[in-house]
Amino acid sequence: MKLDEKKADKKRRMMAAAFECFNEKGFMNTAINDICTKAGVAKGTFYLYFSDKNAIYDDLVDHCSKQACDRIYSALYDTTEATAEELMISILDELIVQGKEKSVMFRFLGTDLKWPSLSDDSNDLIMRMRTSLDHITDETRKQNDLRMMLELLYTYTGVIHASLTRNEPADPEICREDLIRMTHLVLNQE
Repeated sequence: MKLDEKKADKKRRMMAAAFECFNEKGFMNTAINDICTKAGVAKGTFYLYFSDKNAIYDDLVDHCSKQACDRIYSALYDTTEATAEELMISILDELIVQGKEKSVMFRFLGTDLKWPSLSDDSNDLIMRMRTSLDHITDETRKQNDLRMMLELLYTYTGVIHASLTRNEPADPEICREDLIRMTHLVLNQE
């Protein structure tokens, strides 16, 4: 194995170990030693890759968020002509599916799931959201609707996370109908 591959393998092992430890013990109760032991690396090795426990947590959140966003985007392949409302409902449905299929990852991310910023023109999901607003000629309204779509993503994440972890306010499928009504109201304001 080449040196670069060995480095990548060590980092991957530490991130996988941290993910397991954070899910088992919680962030506050996980020590760097716990991560190193589970990953099979020396504590000094940890500090070659991460400055502290917060740094590995942030890297994990970034990694898991990117996976979630990429999967959502790939699920939108058949929505090229969708309105903003239809697009957001497709995103909501994919979030529910991901929440149920990848509940450990979703619980880990919780409300920390990082959505791309509206200014990130290189992000496929943001570009797809912008495309759904192409029919709007008023630039101020278009920007406002785009901000509202991002706010809806944050709301979806919070509700689905609470639904999966505490079954509050209800099962994600039940919450879906309320979130769809809210999406309709938010995106159809005149």
